[in-house]
Amino acid sequence: MKLVLGLAIIVSLICSNLFADEISVTLKPSKGLTGISSMSFHEDGNVTLLVYESAAKMISNTLELDAAEAGALKGLARDTLGEYLQTDQYEQWPSLTPLLGIAHTRDEVTKSISSRRYSAAAMRLVEAINPHLPLRYRISLTTL
Repeated sequence: MKLVLGLAIIVSLICSNLFADEISVTLKPSKGLTGISSMSFHEDGNVTLLVYESAAKMISNTLELDAAEAGALKGLARDTLGEYLQTDQYEQWPSLTPLLGIAHTRDEVTKSISSRRYSAAAMRLVEAINPHLPLRYRISLTTL
């Protein structure tokens, strides 16, 4: 009976994630794993932040953002992804060493990009995420 109940819980979690509408934004520094940061916007309104302190240590926090701020960040991430997917003229955007990744999963389909070229919307997104990152892992865009 316990096995059946455990299996039912696992299947329900998998099924709920299959139909989720989630967005995640990942920032990777120029070298190594240390400092990789990933902010995930969940369907239930929660926003989580995962930061790699080292290859073996991660910090995970649920951010306490009000609905308006979380919605604005999620909308900016969605708009930024749309901008990348709708153009093929990337050479005009500045190239930076941190890697930006955005993934949007909806109806069992994930659309994602990763780029070292930053559009104006991508720079606004990084600037909006920076205050939520530990100070030592914030991305500097002043090297432009």
